[in-house]
Amino acid sequence: MCALANTNSSAKVAVVIPYYQGEDFIADCLKSINKSEYPVSKIYLADNSPARFQPPGPGTNLLTVLKLPPGIGFGRACNAGIYQSVNDGYDFTIILNQDAVLATDCVGHLVAACQQQPNLAAVAPLSYDHDLLAITPPTWAKYVAPIPGLAADLQRGELRSWYPVSYTQINGACVCFRNQLVHQYPLFDPIFKQYGEDTELFQRLLYQHHFALGVVPEARIGHQHTNFTAQGSRADNIAVQVRRGMLICWLKDPRRSLFGSLVKALVVALHTQWQTLWAGQAQRLPLFWRQDWQLLFQLPEIVKRRDPSFLQGVIEGYLHQDLEGQKQSQ
Repeated sequence: MCALANTNSSAKVAVVIPYYQGEDFIADCLKSINKSEYPVSKIYLADNSPARFQPPGPGTNLLTVLKLPPGIGFGRACNAGIYQSVNDGYDFTIILNQDAVLATDCVGHLVAACQQQPNLAAVAPLSYDHDLLAITPPTWAKYVAPIPGLAADLQRGELRSWYPVSYTQINGACVCFRNQLVHQYPLFDPIFKQYGEDTELFQRLLYQHHFALGVVPEARIGHQHTNFTAQGSRADNIAVQVRRGMLICWLKDPRRSLFGSLVKALVVALHTQWQTLWAGQAQRLPLFWRQDWQLLFQLPEIVKRRDPSFLQGVIEGYLHQDLEGQKQSQ
């Protein structure tokens, strides 16, 4: 079990909430942060919503709203928040989805795990239902069962403070980054529209920069998981974006040569079409083909972004653009 008594409470934590049309969720999200047993020093609400954020209750000096260009997406919003957190001298930055809530002891467990292992660049909690009562079946299948020893340890109630994981086994709904490590390298790649940017960042941290990633099972969040219940055209569009993110991840895989990445992406593109047809979702195939055609035109840019120096320049350009608007709005 993780001994929170050994946590260095002088480590300063900031929370970044990438906000987009989250008026149905944000009050619970903010309330859970304010109830954290481990003190959160700052909340950056990275607002890229067309309808600007309206505080759901009395203001707090913990909350800073970053007024970003509308619709810039999850990755750019997170980059702006992390940049502010690093510049303002915080030790850890927690990215928290607007539709998620923290358990009161979550932040303390995340910080304690990071302090035990200096090479941990990012750790994530386990995701429960919104009431923090049970791990949802999709979470169990994707983020518990594949991690060696975790399922058995959960059932026995004998948990390690953290478990090393691969880049696909860390849930992007809530991630704690160690600022000292991650600020030296490119953050989220803005080429992603909505899905896959977290996975691709974890892939680079693990295989290009050789940091560790971890899951902290005693740290818990509640998550709405609204995408799991999507139906109709919304479910089709989510499937298209998830597949697009997956293909870009393979194209940028630092473990493979460019040729190897191209071959892998082609195989995955064909295989996912076959899987979709077999699942009786043939209506998605034209959407896949249209997206693949667009990706083909983006391929030269994606290839250039395999170079960390080039990617860093792209990210810094967007940061300057996004935060310049924030300065003008103040």
